[in-house]
Amino acid sequence: MLVVVDYGLGNPRSILNMLQKIGAAAVVAGDPAVVAGAEKLILPGVGACRCGGPAKLLTSMSSRMPS
Repeated sequence: MLVVVDYGLGNPRSILNMLQKIGAAAVVAGDPAVVAGAEKLILPGVGACRCGGPAKLLTSMSSRMPS
């Protein structure tokens, strides 16, 4: 499953809409268990913001992901 990661920044719903338009099966999720089970991930960007959202998310999720 393709997962668009919702980490509180960016616009994951916009990415999901684009994927649905091209027929891709995808979901938006911020739950570590869903993210861990993903076949592929998309981390939406936020332009020039240097807030480190994706890095912070992956760091915090890594300790909670099932092995």
